[in-house]
Amino acid sequence: MRDKENNQSLPHVYVVIPAGGLSTRFSLGNKLLQRLQNGLTVLETTLNIFLSHERVKKIIVPVSDLVDQSFFKPHPKIEFVKGGASRMASVKNGVMAISDTQEAIVLVHDGARPCLDEKLISYLIDSCIENRQAVIPVIPVRETVKIVSNDNYVKETISRDALRLVQTPQAFPLQALKSLYNQINDDEVSSLVTDEAMLFEKFNQPVLTVAGDTENIKITYECDLKWANFYLAEKSGQL
Repeated sequence: MRDKENNQSLPHVYVVIPAGGLSTRFSLGNKLLQRLQNGLTVLETTLNIFLSHERVKKIIVPVSDLVDQSFFKPHPKIEFVKGGASRMASVKNGVMAISDTQEAIVLVHDGARPCLDEKLISYLIDSCIENRQAVIPVIPVRETVKIVSNDNYVKETISRDALRLVQTPQAFPLQALKSLYNQINDDEVSSLVTDEAMLFEKFNQPVLTVAGDTENIKITYECDLKWANFYLAEKSGQL
């Protein structure tokens, strides 16, 4: 592990975690606001992972105007910005709000991934700095994949060999990502891009893949909450 003196000489690291879709009622149906057994919400648990990482300079959280920011505990490393009409637009707002002109790195992460290991964060940061290009974590596809018609009949089974499931955080050179955002309008960002790596693909820029983590799940279904609680309990030594 690098000491603090060495860290100060490295590019600054920023994190963007979009939370623009949070409900003003904070209903139980909102996965980011589901409370885990550690007493924190999914989003708070995710934020804490990055707050405790020594190389993260600041976390940008794009939120809707309707969200009461008093819901979040204030922290000097967290900055709130206005969210967009979609997740992608919110991320763009967050990235463009970073004023750092140095050779900085930005990580974009799903707030609904609270089972993230700090080692993966460090590995992505190091890989992005070393290669000076976009880096994303991926895992192999384990199930058989079939293309199905609109009327629910199998059309084709495709090979899994070259298929990968993409996770977050995704790491990018800040200025490179900003430059690509400046070449695409907001409607295209929302309609044509489902993750930030696609921007680099769209402009024929290289995107390096590295091994992700099967435990780094995205909270999507109720059963995912059970896994997240198990993971956090095991990590804290409660099991």
